[in-house]
Amino acid sequence: MVTLKEIAKAVGVSSATVSRVLNFDQTLSVTAKTRQAIIETAEALKYETPRARNRAYQQGLGKVALVHYLRPDQEFVDPYYVGLRLGIESRCQALKIETIKVYHTDSLADAYLEGRRAALAEVRSVIDDGIAQGLFRPVDSRVAALSVLGMCNWVAWWFEAGPDHPVEPIAAQIASSAVAMLRVPDEAAGADPRAALAAARASLDQLERHLQANGTPRA
Repeated sequence: MVTLKEIAKAVGVSSATVSRVLNFDQTLSVTAKTRQAIIETAEALKYETPRARNRAYQQGLGKVALVHYLRPDQEFVDPYYVGLRLGIESRCQALKIETIKVYHTDSLADAYLEGRRAALAEVRSVIDDGIAQGLFRPVDSRVAALSVLGMCNWVAWWFEAGPDHPVEPIAAQIASSAVAMLRVPDEAAGADPRAALAAARASLDQLERHLQANGTPRA
């Protein structure tokens, strides 16, 4: 078990200073750099205060259950869910709290999966409307919707909002990227006619496949 003396030796301060910092003594006169060094060293050495250890066991926190409402094969298609679970397990391990996996496979899982299907259908319907109005290229709307949702999931996993990192500009950038990926490109003035004709043929071919996939008979 790591002691205050070991942390004090690593940082170069007294054991009393380490104790007061780890107990959040605001009356202690110490630089922010030293305070940070003590806390980071304690975390790196996995130090636990007696108070924290006693509180955990008194409150029955020596063991917790993580209820999984996705099967392992379903979980790995959702990076946000995986990141959240790994974060909880990592923190529990650092606090020496045993985790038990419990798989919940009834209506909760069904509701979650139904919510995912509804979100996909909603995004897909927006893309289909854009294609019908000639605003978006005639692409496979399901693949496009999955691409947009995948972009949102990965950003949500890695991005951490804060005073210096507001959510609004990130949301605007994602929306702009999604529209740029789908919209019909503006033809530049003086473009090569052959290139324009090839692009038009490709769009018509894609549109025909789209119409056939949606049950529209060929002319």
